[in-house]
Amino acid sequence: MSFINPIFLFAASAALLPILYHLIRKIRARKVKFSSLLFLKATPKALIRKRRLRDLLLLVVRALILGFLAVSFARPFIPRESIPLISQVQDKSVVILLDNSYSMQYRNFFERAKEEAVNIIDNAGNADEFAVVVFSEEPQQVSRLSDDIALHKNIVVNAVTVSNRITDLYKPLRLAEEILKDAKHNEQQIVLISDFQSNGWSSQFENWNIDQSITFVPIKIAEEEVTNSYINKFDLKNKRLGDAVAVQFGLQVGTQGTIIEQVKEVSLWINGKEVDRKMVEEEQSHQVFFQQMDLREGTYQGYVTLNEDNLTVDNFNYFSFMIEQRPSILCIDGSTEFSQSNAFFLENCFYMEEQSIYDFSVGRKDFLTPGLLNNYDVVFLTNVSSLTNQEVTLLKEFVEKGGGLIISFGEQVNLEQFSRNLIDLGIGSLGERIAVRTLELSNAIIGEVDLKHPIFSVFAKSGTGDIFRPKFREYVKIIPDTNSAVIGKYDTDDAFMIERILGEGKILVFTSTFNTEWGDFPVNEIYLPFVYQVAKYVLASSEMENSFVVGGTVPLHSEPGDEWEVNAPGENIFKVTIDETGTGYFRETEVPGNYRAGHGNEQKYFSVNVEARESDLTSKDEAEVYTAVTRSINKSDNEMKLTNLSNILEEEKNQKLWRYIMLFIIMLFLFETFFANRKVEAKSK
Repeated sequence: MSFINPIFLFAASAALLPILYHLIRKIRARKVKFSSLLFLKATPKALIRKRRLRDLLLLVVRALILGFLAVSFARPFIPRESIPLISQVQDKSVVILLDNSYSMQYRNFFERAKEEAVNIIDNAGNADEFAVVVFSEEPQQVSRLSDDIALHKNIVVNAVTVSNRITDLYKPLRLAEEILKDAKHNEQQIVLISDFQSNGWSSQFENWNIDQSITFVPIKIAEEEVTNSYINKFDLKNKRLGDAVAVQFGLQVGTQGTIIEQVKEVSLWINGKEVDRKMVEEEQSHQVFFQQMDLREGTYQGYVTLNEDNLTVDNFNYFSFMIEQRPSILCIDGSTEFSQSNAFFLENCFYMEEQSIYDFSVGRKDFLTPGLLNNYDVVFLTNVSSLTNQEVTLLKEFVEKGGGLIISFGEQVNLEQFSRNLIDLGIGSLGERIAVRTLELSNAIIGEVDLKHPIFSVFAKSGTGDIFRPKFREYVKIIPDTNSAVIGKYDTDDAFMIERILGEGKILVFTSTFNTEWGDFPVNEIYLPFVYQVAKYVLASSEMENSFVVGGTVPLHSEPGDEWEVNAPGENIFKVTIDETGTGYFRETEVPGNYRAGHGNEQKYFSVNVEARESDLTSKDEAEVYTAVTRSINKSDNEMKLTNLSNILEEEKNQKLWRYIMLFIIMLFLFETFFANRKVEAKSK
């Protein structure tokens, strides 16, 4: 029992007053002179005992009246959990959130988490209902709200497995709230069982907290100290030396806690064989470099690995790469003088003897035939007067199949005819040739570029000022088509470069020249990195990405209706059908490792790895988690006290025990009056 005004209980001591009065009072017999006792009868002893009993009963009743009066003023109430003969635990609806991200693979964390979930289910009341949700970066409800205890327990024990994905704690909590909207009990609870990894808390928690009617129970699975080593970063670079290629593998090892020396050893495996092994040196910031020389044309798959520790999945980084012939570039140039041609400056950029990344060739328009064009990956079309309809169709087919086309201008271009060619390619129409010095009395410069675009991103890293240094005396004005995009402008607001995606390839239009006829661009220091970025960007359309994270989607391209067969780690085989757009999507990337996809004679190789940020096992404690979810820290002490007082007053108001006590006191008064008066009447008789 609890009291709203417990101070009045001190007044209950007044119940002792009648008792004390009875104990301390002394009744002295009065001497009365009387002539004779002959005619008086002695009082029977039984009557004396009976009167003493009545006096004692009256004493107790009067003490009770004072005591219960004090209790009534204290306003008592019985908390629900203390009410006898009533169930002390309300039936409740519970959603169990079970973390199965890959950090839960640390030692036996996930098994312990499942045991916690089973214990909660085992201790359920007869009418309690449960739902189970497992989560990593996406939540998955594995059982619906029901009171089928055996079903929930069986799902947790046998059907729930740990994943290789990262943690996101926001989404499962929101899903749990949605699930509880269909709950049949007023008492609702969300139990979050996790290692509470710090990386799992997003900024979304800043603008959200759990519904106040829901009880939130965080259960942390952790150890006092965790130790882990993992591959934090991995990079692979090729350097060509003639027909052979040198490949450098660079990685950085992340560590947490005290790592024993045996764990910090790294091995390099290629095509099933260990080819090198090194120790991680703390003096080198935990960086390790491997180099393999003279690798010939072919496909290579492998991995780098650390020695086994308490969390194994992040000790591996898988890779796939191919060594092919140099990409081939064809420059079709319409310039009359070779020393001033676009091809002259471009060839000087791309030709680096044995270290050349590309094979560069120069040709005329008669190279635009299916037999010759299919031997090249990129075509530079510079200072060409115009194209025939057949040549335009051939170039469109070349680009649609993954080729790269780069167009620039010059003195030989017939603007009227070439405008029709650009319209057919979906780029736009040509306007007039702009002589900037005549209009502006100064040369044009590049005024605006999309620094997030792959072509210009390298300049954003080195300093944006470099890209604005070249000066252009002339350029051609282009009115872009809706299918194309302007990715760079001059300071005159006219287009500097336009991009058009066509099928699997790309078309880039540079509105000036790659020689010195219309500006000083070729003699500027950004010219060489610029043309390399352009070539690299258009070539990317014909190269398949070969590195993905767990849960990523892998696109496969071929003719609609084709079926690809994908060999995954563990000898699992999956089928992917190409849709009407010429693309199929492989989504079964839950297992880290090396994959191979095949269709006919075409083979694609790719690798899947876990995200390294999940390997940082730094975590929050349960108090931090509770605060982040319920926002209880935002309530002041006074607010919390007022909330508790309001709940107490409401509970006392519903019970109104003081009224029943007052009724009992009135009944005691009536009894005392009747009993006392009856005693007086007995004496008078």
